[in-house]
Amino acid sequence: MTFQEALREAGAEILDKIAMRSLSNYFVQGSVNSKAIEGKVTSRTGRLALAVNEIGANPDIKFTSNGAAFTAAIDRGKVPYATLIHEGGVRAVTQKMRRFFWAKWYETKDPMWGALRYKSSITYRPRPFLGNAVYSLVNEIPEILRKHSLEYLRFEITRIITGAQKAANLKTG
Repeated sequence: MTFQEALREAGAEILDKIAMRSLSNYFVQGSVNSKAIEGKVTSRTGRLALAVNEIGANPDIKFTSNGAAFTAAIDRGKVPYATLIHEGGVRAVTQKMRRFFWAKWYETKDPMWGALRYKSSITYRPRPFLGNAVYSLVNEIPEILRKHSLEYLRFEITRIITGAQKAANLKTG
């Protein structure tokens, strides 16, 4: 085991915790009243929640001479709207979206879909989920790093002692 491998394991654990904290605190599944979901991410397809859940599966960890950087990122190819939901912004309404809004309005007669049929853009309010999860783990992250560093040190010390014992046995044998 190398120190980089120990840090990679620590990074994977941290990213897993970020994903779990995001999903449990900032995502709402099912239908609830609008006051309960203020500032939270609701799910229609579940693709964003699945992408968040996969953050720790392939940790993006870069090593430099000064340290290591852990990146919690979502595959934009799978969920291109993740940044828009996280940071907020304006999205132009495409013809495909407009056809969808018309179809939903015909199906439900819901005034929300009726209003969306004529919009040229949609404004999204920010609903940060990853950053908030990181801040909520600020006290746990040093402990995770400490645990994995100690595991590495234990491994190295055991290797050194075992090597010294083998060398001593060779001299006496």
